[in-house]
Amino acid sequence: MKESINRFMFDFRQMERWNIPIDRLPAGSMVMYKPISFFEAYRGLVIGTVIVFIILLSAIGALLVNIYRRKQAEEGLRHNQAMLARTESIAHVGSWEWDVATGAVIWSDELFRIFQLNPADGAPSFADQRKLYYPEDIQQLRKAVDAAVGNGKSYEMEICAIRKDGATRVCLARGYAEKMLKLLQRLIGEDIDIVWLPGKNLVGQGGSNPDRSDPGQPVYQLERFNFWCWKNDHRDA
Repeated sequence: MKESINRFMFDFRQMERWNIPIDRLPAGSMVMYKPISFFEAYRGLVIGTVIVFIILLSAIGALLVNIYRRKQAEEGLRHNQAMLARTESIAHVGSWEWDVATGAVIWSDELFRIFQLNPADGAPSFADQRKLYYPEDIQQLRKAVDAAVGNGKSYEMEICAIRKDGATRVCLARGYAEKMLKLLQRLIGEDIDIVWLPGKNLVGQGGSNPDRSDPGQPVYQLERFNFWCWKNDHRDA
């Protein structure tokens, strides 16, 4: 033991020899020849490693929370899509999208069912859809689509659709333009099989019942608009 002017100094080797604990020393004492611990030797490295570890744990935790929220959002989206598909099936409403720039067309499952087409074959392009309607109707539809593309005008019309089995259905076709920064991005819409709508029984409504044995007679009549679909590819109103 040495005594300096301000405090005592102790030899750690002698303290260990005589089994003197450090906490028994006078306050302010200095211990000499004490071995440096790992923490004291690498204090900066240890603190830095702990900080990095905490940051990594925080990042992993945030990532797990983000994954959990994304899964919840995906589950909610799938649930909403399933509900929408059920609603479309019950109401016989098929929806579609057309990317004007790329020409890509998307159909809902119900729209494939209305036209009796296989979803695995993909939605037909707008040019190929001429096979799905009567000639006069596809001309009317193209004019409406051109107006929607040109000036963003929405449209709604009744048209006769031809299913894969050759049957004719009366559909209410609607289309809407979606713009971004005043530029047309896509057209969206729906085809409604109005044969299934309440109050739209088509044969024999709003007038005399047509003679269906005559090929010049209409197959369907829409009561609200006195609208006729003709079996020989022409119509009259």
